[in-house]
Amino acid sequence: SQVPQPITVRYEAARKQLLNGDFSVAQEALAELGQQPVPEPLRSWIIVHEAMAAFLGGRPEPARSAFKKLTSGEAPAAKAGEKQLAAFFAELGAQAANTEATPPDAAKKFDTRTFGAIAPFVFALKDWELGKFSEANQLFASFLASEPQGTSAWIADYRPLAEKYTGSFSAYEAANSGLKKAKTAEERAKVLASLDALKKAPGKMAEVGGALQRDTQKRFAELDEAEQKKAGETREKEAKQLADAKAKYNALCNVYRFDETAALFARLTLTESALAAERDALSKKAKWLTQFKGQLIVDINARGYPEPISKRTGVAMPGGVKKASAAQCEIQTPYGWIPVPWADLPPAMLFKMAEYFTKNETAPERVADRKWLAGVFAFGFGMTREGRGLLADAAQTKDEYREQLSMFIDSSQ
Repeated sequence: SQVPQPITVRYEAARKQLLNGDFSVAQEALAELGQQPVPEPLRSWIIVHEAMAAFLGGRPEPARSAFKKLTSGEAPAAKAGEKQLAAFFAELGAQAANTEATPPDAAKKFDTRTFGAIAPFVFALKDWELGKFSEANQLFASFLASEPQGTSAWIADYRPLAEKYTGSFSAYEAANSGLKKAKTAEERAKVLASLDALKKAPGKMAEVGGALQRDTQKRFAELDEAEQKKAGETREKEAKQLADAKAKYNALCNVYRFDETAALFARLTLTESALAAERDALSKKAKWLTQFKGQLIVDINARGYPEPISKRTGVAMPGGVKKASAAQCEIQTPYGWIPVPWADLPPAMLFKMAEYFTKNETAPERVADRKWLAGVFAFGFGMTREGRGLLADAAQTKDEYREQLSMFIDSSQ
């Protein structure tokens, strides 16, 4: 029969409100419209839209109550020519009104080129509000794949609404995947942010996402606290290990046993970045100090050191250091060789010897090497001014030393 114009206008206005996301307003308008004497099949479509508006607004109970009208005899019987549509409304109402999840393959029963295309959308909304998000997502996918034609083409208007649900499901899946994989504090923060975004998801997912975020936040806070405690304990333990190694390093350096210092740091495993950086710097210095003493031994054995030397006690020794080993140097006298342990010599004496041999070097790169090693030694033994000059000179000749200069000299100086 001919539908009065005002009813049609009000129905289309309510549909537009639904499409614009004004679900409560649309539901109220459609419920009121359904109380009017409206002929079939429009009255049944009004009921379907009233129920959809309720589902879309996250109100499943009013939605199910509305769908029951399609099965309770409250909707007038369809005319003979509309029996197929009437049977569709009855089946749609029966499926949508119950509280059991509708399986995704239920959509296959309906011809999605006709009015049947609305079925997977309705079932998806119902499953969504039951918290069956995976099943709902598959039904939404079926709806989005449908191609309603002719007088049913208007059903495709609801695709943007369906896409909002599938987008939220993708975000939900990504958040759950991240939740399982999150190991670091940064990864956990990203998961919490993604869960927080689910608060804006439609319907039931906002509720589920909010609860999941609260539980996850509590669990992550406990994990962060435990990790911070463990990290603090590890940092304290590693700091002590490094302090112990430094104490041994200093003791060995004081007696010039540089070759034994490298092993102290080679076996020291540190996870704290600042401590590891300090260990690596000390390891480099240990290597350079070992090279410094090694070069001094080579020079003495090759050319000898003719000038007098003095011990830490202040006792002067005649010149003529002709031999050297890792443990000592030896002075040749008319009465024989006099061994002098390296530990008996003050740092200034070793530095003076190194200066002597450096002055006798002519190759620029080898001069740079000697200056660098002597500078490292000077810095390590309190001769800062001398060390700074030698290191700066060496860095001007070789790029490799320029890159390491900041270990000793602040770039602002």
